[in-house]
Amino acid sequence: MPPVPHRRALLLVALLSVLLVGLGTALILSASGPERLGDNGRVGSAVGGFLDPGHRRSCTTLRDVPKRAQVARLIAVAVDSQGEPLRDAALRAGTRATLRAPGDETRQVRYDRRGEDLRIALDRTAVPDGTRLCLRYRTTGTRFAISLRGVGPDPLARDAAFGVIYERAGSASWFSRAGGVLDRVAPGRPAHQGEWTAWLGLLLIALAALGGIAVAWAAVAGRLGHGRRALVAVALVAVASASSWALVVPPLQTPDSESHLSYVAHVAHHGGPVEDGDARVSSALAATQRYTREHGIRFVQFATPPLRQVDAGPRPSSALSDADGGVVANAQGNPLLYYAAAAVPYRVTGAGPFGGELWVRLLSALLFGVTAVGVVLFLREALPGTPRLAAVGGLLVALLPQVAFISGSVNPDAMLFAFGSLVLWRIAHAFRHGLDVRGGLLLGGLLAAASLSKLAGLMLVPSAAIALLALLWRARGTSARAMLPAVVAAGGLFAALFLVYQGLSSALWSQGTTGGGQAGTIGTGSLREELSYVWQFFLPRLPSMTPLFDGSPLQFVYVREMVGVYGWKDVVLPSWAYELGRTAFWVIVAAAGAFLVRRRDALRGRVLELLAYAASLGAFLLLIAHLGYRYRVDLDLQRGREVFEQVRYLFPLLALWAAVLVAALRLTGRRVAPYLAIVVVGLAGLHSIASILATVGRYYG
Repeated sequence: MPPVPHRRALLLVALLSVLLVGLGTALILSASGPERLGDNGRVGSAVGGFLDPGHRRSCTTLRDVPKRAQVARLIAVAVDSQGEPLRDAALRAGTRATLRAPGDETRQVRYDRRGEDLRIALDRTAVPDGTRLCLRYRTTGTRFAISLRGVGPDPLARDAAFGVIYERAGSASWFSRAGGVLDRVAPGRPAHQGEWTAWLGLLLIALAALGGIAVAWAAVAGRLGHGRRALVAVALVAVASASSWALVVPPLQTPDSESHLSYVAHVAHHGGPVEDGDARVSSALAATQRYTREHGIRFVQFATPPLRQVDAGPRPSSALSDADGGVVANAQGNPLLYYAAAAVPYRVTGAGPFGGELWVRLLSALLFGVTAVGVVLFLREALPGTPRLAAVGGLLVALLPQVAFISGSVNPDAMLFAFGSLVLWRIAHAFRHGLDVRGGLLLGGLLAAASLSKLAGLMLVPSAAIALLALLWRARGTSARAMLPAVVAAGGLFAALFLVYQGLSSALWSQGTTGGGQAGTIGTGSLREELSYVWQFFLPRLPSMTPLFDGSPLQFVYVREMVGVYGWKDVVLPSWAYELGRTAFWVIVAAAGAFLVRRRDALRGRVLELLAYAASLGAFLLLIAHLGYRYRVDLDLQRGREVFEQVRYLFPLLALWAAVLVAALRLTGRRVAPYLAIVVVGLAGLHSIASILATVGRYYG
C-alpha cells in the first residue's frame, strides 16, 4: 500500500461515495407503489375467510374500513390443518367477488388471468361496517380454487383462505408516504416502543453507511492506524448496522425468534435450561404471538402486522406471566451460554417477551461488533501485507445486511458468529507466529465458547483440528514436539469445558448430550441418494441421477441469501437485485482466485495454511449438506426448493469471506485498491439501506 501522498484524492473519492449513497437512496425513495392502510380487522390474523371446499362461495365481513381506503385487495394463502397461514397463493382465473352493503347494489369483479391480486374499488361512503364481501369460484375443492406461489407443492397445506387489505388507489413514492408508513409501526409494538424505533433504526443504518465510508477513508489514508482505534471504529459501524435491524424488524419476525425468546425467559426465571419435553408457551408469549400476528405473517409476503390500533386490539397485559412456560421445541437442544447472557437485559428490564425482545436484540447487535473485530484481527494475520485493507474487510462484513439482520435478532447465531471469527483469528495467528501453551488455551476456550453458544459451533472443531494438524506437519521434528503441549492444551481445555457443561446439563437440568427437542419422523434414505444429494446441491446433475432439486440450490440458497432474504424468508428484494448480486458474487470469487494465482510464488510457503482454510470451508459445507439430506428424508420432502440449508450456517466462517473480498480488491493493484475500497464500502452501505427500506415496505408499506 503506497504511503499517503494522495489523501486529497482519497477524500474526493470518499465524498463521491457519499454522494453515490445519497443518490441511490433518493432513487429508492422515489420508487412508487401502493400504500397499505390496514386490513379487515381480524385480531391475530389478516385472514378474512376460508375457501370452503364443499361449496363455491366464501364470505367475510368488512369492518373498520379506513377513511382513505379506495381499494380492497384480496389476498389468498394456503393454510395448515390448524388454520395457520403457510404460503402465498393466487386465486384461480374465473373467481368472482361481490360486495354487498345495506342499500347498495351488488358489485361483481371477475378475477383476471394475469396472476395479480383481485382489487375492488371502494366508495368509502357506501362501505359501512358490516358490508359483506363474498367470493364465488368455479370449482368445488380448495386445491382448485387457488394456486401456490413459488416452486413446488407444500405437504402441510390443507386448506386455503383469503384476506382483505385496504389501500389507496394508484401508487405513491416513499417521499410522499414515508410519514404514514412509519406511523403504522407503533400499533404492533409496546406502547413505549412506538414509531421512534423505526426512525432511530433508519438513522442508524444511514450513520452506519456514511460512517463506513469515513472509516474506510481513514483506514486507507493511514489516519486510523493499525491499533485499537481501527478496531473500535469498525465495531461501532457493525453495532449500528445490526441495531438498525433490531429496531426496524417487527416483533417475532426473525427466524425461530419465539423459540429463542422462550428459552431466554425460562433462563431468566428458572436459572437453567428447560427439562426435556417441556415445550409449553408461556401466557405472555402466547398473547404476544396473537397480538403481533406472528403466525399469520411469516412466510406470507402479503400479510402484515397490525397497521392500526383498531386492527390490533388491546396490547398484551403486563400481568400475564412469562414464567409458566417451557421452551419451544426448536431451541430445546441448544446450550446455555447465549441465553444466560440474554437473560440479563431481559430480566433487568422486566418487560416480558413483548417489550423485552428489543433489549435482547440489542445485546446481539453488540456481539456483532465482536464479530467485526474478529474479522479485522484475522485479516491482519492472514493477509499481513494489507494492514490498511484489513479494516475495509471488517467494514464489508459489518455492512453485509444478511449478517446484520441475523445479528440484530434474538438468536444464538449472533454469539456463534463472534466466537467463530475469533477462532479463525487465533488459527491465523498460530500459522504466522506459532502456537504456545497460552495460545492453545485461548484457542481451546474460544472453541468451547462457540460450541456452548450453539451446537453448530462444534463444526468449528474439525476446522481447528485440521489447522492444528497442518501446524504440526509444518513444524515436524523438534519444533513439532515443542508445539505438542500447546495442541494438547487447546484440545484438553475444549474437551474439559464442553464435557463439564454436558455433565451439568444431565445432572441438574435433565438434558442429554444434545439437549431436548422433539423427534420427528425418522426416514431411511441411502448413502447413494445422499451422495447424489450433495453432488446436485453444488454441481450440475449427471444424466444418471434422479432430479432432487428445481434449479441450482447453490445459487438459490447460498448466493441468493448472501444478497439478502429477511424476515421468515418473506422479505425479498427485486429480482434484478439477485441477478446483479449473483454476477457480483462470482466476479469477486474469480478476482480473488486470480489474485492467488498471481501471488502463487509468495504463497508457496503457506500452502498448508490455505489448505486448512479450504478444508474448514469444505467441512462446513459437507456437514450442512448431510444435515440437509437428513432433514429432507425425515420430513419426506419432495423435489423442490424447500431445503434445510441456509447461508447463515456458514457465517461462523465470515472471516474467510472477508479475506476473499480483500484479495479481490488487491487484484486491482496497490494504487487502485485504496480508491476502489472506499467505493465498495459505499456500495455495501447502499445495499444495507436498500435492504432496510425493503423490510420497512414489506411490513408497513
